[in-house]
Amino acid sequence: SSAARLIAGSASGSNGAGEGLNGYLPGLNDKVKMRTRHGVKSRCSAPTLSVSADDDDMLPVLPSRAKTERAKTEKAALQLIKATASTFELQAPSDNYVVSSHKTETQVHLQWQSRPSTFFLVKKPNQPLITAAMKGICLSLVEMHNAANAGSATIAPPLKLVVEPAVYVDADFHTGLPPLWTWNAPGYHAPEEALLSREHLADLIDLIVCLGGDGTLLWASKIFPLAMPPVVSFAFGSLGFLTPFTHEDHKSRLEKILDGGCYLTERIRLLCRVVRDTLPVRPSSDPKEYIALNEVVIDRGPSTFLGMLDIYCDGQLITTAQADGIIIATPTGSTAYSLAAGGPLVSPANPSIVLTPICPHSLSFRPTVLPDSVTLRVVLPRNSRHSQAQVCFDGKEPQLLYPGDSVEVKTSSYPMPGVCNEDQHADWFASIKEKLLWNVREKQKEFIQP
Repeated sequence: SSAARLIAGSASGSNGAGEGLNGYLPGLNDKVKMRTRHGVKSRCSAPTLSVSADDDDMLPVLPSRAKTERAKTEKAALQLIKATASTFELQAPSDNYVVSSHKTETQVHLQWQSRPSTFFLVKKPNQPLITAAMKGICLSLVEMHNAANAGSATIAPPLKLVVEPAVYVDADFHTGLPPLWTWNAPGYHAPEEALLSREHLADLIDLIVCLGGDGTLLWASKIFPLAMPPVVSFAFGSLGFLTPFTHEDHKSRLEKILDGGCYLTERIRLLCRVVRDTLPVRPSSDPKEYIALNEVVIDRGPSTFLGMLDIYCDGQLITTAQADGIIIATPTGSTAYSLAAGGPLVSPANPSIVLTPICPHSLSFRPTVLPDSVTLRVVLPRNSRHSQAQVCFDGKEPQLLYPGDSVEVKTSSYPMPGVCNEDQHADWFASIKEKLLWNVREKQKEFIQP
């Protein structure tokens, strides 16, 4: 477009952006890439420029309008540079008002450009009734696939049903189904022609069908540490806060999702790394990254002493927690452990991170909601009375921490896209009302005049 060409022309000028940008935001990369963001709200006539700190072109400095603006008004002309950890946004509002150019997504609707044909089915383990229900869903998917092909002039891709290795080795499960697909895992072996690469499942699967409770959904999240396909969850668990569908009407629900699309809840996930202190004779860092849908918990582990943890936000020490531990939760996790520790309810539509102390020895250390753009680092100080602490991710994969070790936590670029029953707001309020009995109280009786 002409606007894009105009911006590119500004980028190639001799007035480089690096010095000007670092003048406002010292320490950030000089090289950034431009792209025009259209539809800027309010009365901004100039386009907003969104740029990434990881790219190679130079950010343009918009020409000063001080002389022309002063001819119209006594207000000084201004520009706004807004930044996250990886993106910059340069705004030049023509009326010199400070405005918000965009808000978070209110609703996200998924529309298929071609009919899905590859499904991954995951279930709660050691439950014969759920195994039978999952086979029934497989048969329904076969029936729907055949019906769609019968009424179509084009030949659709063949149906692929992918299951976990523990399900694949159940010989009875295969009866009446097309060939199933899986991957190899310790203790489970499948024939070569049925194997898929677990590392590339996200590139192959169109839709995940989950049967179980919230724990099963957490397990499915672990299988996809990076990009994750949309997930439709059928409730077979105890609480079922994250599973909005019932098995009884699974066929009509799946038909509606496959034919007409669906609303999604993009649930933030946390990307975490354990960084080892370099002073002791231990590896300098743990190369493995951990994913968490609910929360990361750093606590005192087996020790009975009061814990002490230094908490940094974007490299700045914000506080030292003297407590049993710290919970770093997503909005999804705000209704789990964080809630039990006194944390707030946060809608999954609100992109944020919740910092909740566990039994702090302070009356003023309250749970705090932070923006999702920050990077948190929790350090076990070298002068701590504890010889070790512990970190775990969604209650799994516990790791010991020693004095000087730290845990880095930030939001992942890949959320878990959950299929909604109605939409993300209606589903969330329905869950907290039905499952947590939010604000349940008898209504006041009507006042009767004497």
